Amino acid sequence: MKELTLHIGLPKTGTSTLQHYFTDNFDQLKQQGIYYPQTGRPYVAHHGIAQACKRLLPVGSDLSKLRREFDAEVASSDQVLLSSEAFQDFTAYLGVVYFFGLPREKPPYIQALAPIWVRRHRIRTFCYLREFLEFAGSNYAQRIQNTNMFMSFDEFCSYQFRRPLLFLTGFWTWFSDEIQFAPFERAKLYNKSIVDDFFWRIGADMPSPALNRDANPSIAGNLLAFKLFLNAHSLHSKALYGVCSELAREDPAFRGRFRITDSAAKDLRQRFQQYNKKVEDLVGKLSYKSFHNEKPILNPDTWSADVERFLSHPGLAHLKDHPAMLRASTDATISELRKKISQ
Repeated sequence: MKELTLHIGLPKTGTSTLQHYFTDNFDQLKQQGIYYPQTGRPYVAHHGIAQACKRLLPVGSDLSKLRREFDAEVASSDQVLLSSEAFQDFTAYLGVVYFFGLPREKPPYIQALAPIWVRRHRIRTFCYLREFLEFAGSNYAQRIQNTNMFMSFDEFCSYQFRRPLLFLTGFWTWFSDEIQFAPFERAKLYNKSIVDDFFWRIGADMPSPALNRDANPSIAGNLLAFKLFLNAHSLHSKALYGVCSELAREDPAFRGRFRITDSAAKDLRQRFQQYNKKVEDLVGKLSYKSFHNEKPILNPDTWSADVERFLSHPGLAHLKDHPAMLRASTDATISELRKKISQ
C-alpha cells in the first residue's frame, strides 16, 4: 500500500518553518520520491483540505471534489506528504475519516457497502507537543494576531483547553496506522532544528540545509496589546496578520514571549496539570520554564510612541483617523486594556 505522511502540528511547534521548507523544496522532494501535493494547498500548507473536512455535515461537494482532485494528483506517487495544523481541530475529525478512509482492517462488507470509506494509503501521523504554558502562550498570541478574539490569557486557557488533550491524541492514535508524538523543545530536537528533526523521524534525507529563520514569530509586548485593542473595536482583517508579522520581525521588542508571573504560571499549570501529564506520558519529561521576566503585554511607558509607530505602517495607515485610534493613548484606554489583560 502507498504511504502518506501526515504532519498535523500542533500550532506553534515550528509548523510554518516546516511548511515553508516543504514548499521551497517541492521539486527536490519529488525527485527523491516524496510528493507534497498542491491540491488543498493555497500557499504552503494543506489548510484547504483541513478546512473542507470541517464542512462535512452534510457531506459536501467541496470535500468530495477535493478528494477526487487529490486522488488524481497523487495517483502515481508512492510517498505523499501533507501538512496542516488545522487537521487536529476536533470539528474536522469526521471529515478526516471521510477524506482519508477508515483506519486499520475493517470487515469486508465495508468495502462493498461503502467504498468511499476505504483507505487508499498507509498513514503515518506526526504531531509535536509542547509543555502546557509554552503552548498556551504561543497559541494565545497567534489567535489574537489572526482573529478578532478579545479575551485575557486566563480566559483563553479556560476556553481553549476545556477538552482534555486525550481527545486529540486518542483520535489520532485510533485513526493512524502509525503515529509518533514528539517533543517540541529545541534542546531535544535533532540538531536543534525542527526541519532536521522531522526528516530524521520520517527516515528521509533533507534535500537541502534548513534556513535558520522563524517563519511565524509570536507577537509580544505592545504589539500584542495593540492587536488586542484593535480586536476590542472589531477592527481585525486578514491583512493585519501579515502586518503584525512584519512589525514583529522588525523589532525584538514586539516578538517572543509575554510575561506570566511565576505565581500565575504555578496556578495555570496546576489547573491544567492533566495536559502536561499526558504530554509527558507521550514524549517524556518536560522542562518547566519561567516567563516572569519576559515582556509585559502592555508597557504604558512606550505605549503612545509604539501606537504612533504601528500606525505609520502602510498596512495600518487607514486606521489613523478612526475614533478608537484617537483615544488609544488616553489614560482611560490604557486602564481598560490593563484590566482586560489582568483578568
